[in-house]
Amino acid sequence: NIPAMHLSCDFYDYFKRDDGTICFCIGDVSGKGTAAALLMAKAISLFRCLCKVTDDICFIVQLMNNELCETAVRGMFVTFAGGWLYPGSGRVDIVNAGHMPPFLVSGRKITRIDPDDPPLGVLPDIGHPPRQIYLNDSWLYLYTDGFTEGKLKKNSGMEKKTYQLGLKGFLRWLVQSGHMPVRDQADWLMKQCRLKMAPRSDDLTFMVLAGN
Repeated sequence: NIPAMHLSCDFYDYFKRDDGTICFCIGDVSGKGTAAALLMAKAISLFRCLCKVTDDICFIVQLMNNELCETAVRGMFVTFAGGWLYPGSGRVDIVNAGHMPPFLVSGRKITRIDPDDPPLGVLPDIGHPPRQIYLNDSWLYLYTDGFTEGKLKKNSGMEKKTYQLGLKGFLRWLVQSGHMPVRDQADWLMKQCRLKMAPRSDDLTFMVLAGN
């Protein structure tokens, strides 16, 4: 996570339960400043707490959504993607509520996991059935829109111009670094951001899931 300001409105979390299942999530709160940061803290706390009392990801996200609908400041919402990773089988149960589409990448084959539902905090009482995928030799990439909407620096003579990285540019980075170990790849991507991207107006958050 690279915050654009002192307070980040992106969030992520992951932890292992007693049975070995890894719970994970990533998200982005609309808006900036203290109100958005407080909503971010509430969303991530709800996820962690609810994961400890039930293993139904659909029910967890529904409870999070209803709570945020009741208490969020009018007009604010939370994009969210999260679920379970079962390391032994490589199975992932994932819910995408209005978040940027995660990418399942195997070599040069790329599969998008588009959102099935609106962001959290918009419409109450919505069911969020998870999608089931298997990592096997693939990696699952989760990220926030600070990457795809970020600007790249480019010099043209004495004039400095900026160009949007965009979804294609971000995917190009993923494929270019896909041969690296997971931790090295994450470090490489963050280095690319620091070296090549113009001053940020949005947070950057990135997560990689691997089956083994």
